[in-house]
Amino acid sequence: MQNARVRNANLRDAHLSWADLSSAGLRGAAVSESAPPPSESAILENAILTGADLRDAELARVRLDGANLNRAHLEGVDLSRAQDLTQEQVEQANGAWFARLPTDLERPEFEHRGPEPG
Repeated sequence: MQNARVRNANLRDAHLSWADLSSAGLRGAAVSESAPPPSESAILENAILTGADLRDAELARVRLDGANLNRAHLEGVDLSRAQDLTQEQVEQANGAWFARLPTDLERPEFEHRGPEPG
């Protein structure tokens, strides 16, 4: 699924462990429910999400053990109940400063990565 575009897709209960989703366009995708268990939630353990566009995706309860989030766009993402998310993964992602994180993780230092304003 490398470079795939599945905007607003329903990926709840998907088993995407070890999937290569680099640069995939998953903006607004429903990957998990924000409701408590036993709601459906995708498994993205060890998935390669390098450069993936996850902005505004529903990731509240997704399983991320070992997932590569290097340069993944997390703006507007609720990761507050993501399972197995590490500080290292947060630091490697883009836009994590604008994501809702679990209380045991810290926001990365804000870094402006876009073009300088006019």
